[in-house]
Amino acid sequence: MINEELFREYQEYILNYNNKELLLYSKNDYYYEYDKKEIRVRFNEENGVGVREFNSNGVIFEAYDGFSISNLLNKKPRNRCELPFSNIVDSAACSRNINFEDINKMRIGYDEELTASDFAYQIIDKEKTRKSRVCKILYQYQQENCILINSKGVAGYYMKKLFSPSIIFEDKLIYDIYPEFDKEKWYNIWELNCNKSLEVHAFQSKIEYILLTPNVFGQIIYFLILGLQYNLVKLGKSKYKLDDIGKKMFSNAITMEENSNDNHSLEGNCDGVGLKRIPQKIVKDGVITDFISSMVDGIDGSGSSAYRLSYKQPPITKASKVSVLSNISKKEFQKNYVDYLEITSLFGINESYNIANAQFSSNGDGIVYKNGKPIYRVEFNFIASVEDILKEVICVLDEKKYVADGSIITGAALVENKGFVC
Repeated sequence: MINEELFREYQEYILNYNNKELLLYSKNDYYYEYDKKEIRVRFNEENGVGVREFNSNGVIFEAYDGFSISNLLNKKPRNRCELPFSNIVDSAACSRNINFEDINKMRIGYDEELTASDFAYQIIDKEKTRKSRVCKILYQYQQENCILINSKGVAGYYMKKLFSPSIIFEDKLIYDIYPEFDKEKWYNIWELNCNKSLEVHAFQSKIEYILLTPNVFGQIIYFLILGLQYNLVKLGKSKYKLDDIGKKMFSNAITMEENSNDNHSLEGNCDGVGLKRIPQKIVKDGVITDFISSMVDGIDGSGSSAYRLSYKQPPITKASKVSVLSNISKKEFQKNYVDYLEITSLFGINESYNIANAQFSSNGDGIVYKNGKPIYRVEFNFIASVEDILKEVICVLDEKKYVADGSIITGAALVENKGFVC
């Protein structure tokens, strides 16, 4: 925990070395597991300081474990590397300066409200009065913080909070990600899945349209972002190449951006490296943008929300907060599309995915809708590539959810079925 005395020591250190910046980093993970007999809790904590020293030849980045100022003065860094030249971050680039009182209000560390143990017990108690289908209640609470200090004071900060609840029923796992704890959403998940299940049929009839739920569509987007990453593209192991920049690879409905500002789990006036957050298009109207070249180079001095900080590593350009833009409201979708297969889950996609050609095969289940009403559940095989699916996307709905551990926010996607489901 950063107290006021330690904060003053950091400021004094920076005044003595005005060509340096400090990036104070902390991350806390709480895991809670409730069943009808006991509670299990696990906790992981990570604290460290990144030091960037600017000189005429470039930037030296050093990482130190822990918050103690003596580590910076007396201990060898955890790692040390040289980075391309860039300017010291000017605090004027941020929306406002931050003082210690602001930092103190961040509530870094344990947040009693988000543990929500009383609420978990309420659900378990309700289960005792009915035929029980809930086996366990799990949730993970993550908090990540970064504070930037330079010669002008505290230039900025960012804070990320995610609450990830899971309810394990007798027949399946329901999992969601929220930027804050919301009892009403939890109750909705519980009540929805405690209703009687629809009868399960084998997949038989031809389905013209497929609706990929946010969790499923988020998996597809996750694999696309993975294929655009530095080590895979540069080493030629990904399906995507630098030559794909400017090419139309997907449907017009696919526009996504690296945008911390659209991610409500984040607070603060800068990104994880202390630069002002700037939305950057990754794909626009189906065309891959030159943002991929920044990810391949591994670092971009222009300033972007794509920066990602771990105090153990130098800053890199990475699409870590992706927003898929919507182009249709749920109300408009329900008016225009009444017959479709809603895919609620795909199994084995992670194990079967081939990064070299972006193809995968999996088993799945879903619900067949006729005239806008759910008729029956189906089980099926799903075989496709990421590119083939994204080429057939008709629209993306505006009701968004957090997926992929909170790194992607997207709505459901309507796709024309080109033999994907069989």
